Amino acid sequence: MQLVEVGMKVLLRRQELGLSIAQLSRLAGLSRKTVRQLEQGQLKDIGFYKLQILLQLLGLSFGSPSITGRERKQGLWMAAQNTNVSYKSQISTEELRAVLLTLQVPNRIKTNVIHFLDEAPLSMLTMAVEETGGTPEERKAIWGNIKKLAKLLQVERGGLWR
Repeated sequence: MQLVEVGMKVLLRRQELGLSIAQLSRLAGLSRKTVRQLEQGQLKDIGFYKLQILLQLLGLSFGSPSITGRERKQGLWMAAQNTNVSYKSQISTEELRAVLLTLQVPNRIKTNVIHFLDEAPLSMLTMAVEETGGTPEERKAIWGNIKKLAKLLQVERGGLWR
């Protein structure tokens, strides 16, 4: 597969997830210019490591980039379980979904949500957003909610949520 074809898959997947170029570039640690050029088929080379991070974040795999493997995973459930590892309070999948949709964080699960925003793998956040929102527009709103939650809970994650 050529880099042009990969760029087209990245563009479609980014749109499905409701991410802007700025958000995707920030999550993947790439410049906006790099992501834009990749999506427009103008990028000559990106490097394996950078491409691997980008594809993993979007739930795509190498070969012919597809989301077949991603569709088998329960990302929202995995994210909830990830936040429960170190805390007495347990957050359910439904509670995490409600937090992402409503910005309402009950005190008993506040530390779990902070952990989710600050430490969960970014690919897991992507899966949680995808499973919470059914359309690209809903997913875009959820990404906005994550940014608001991070500000509300004072989670910086290295400036990622600014």
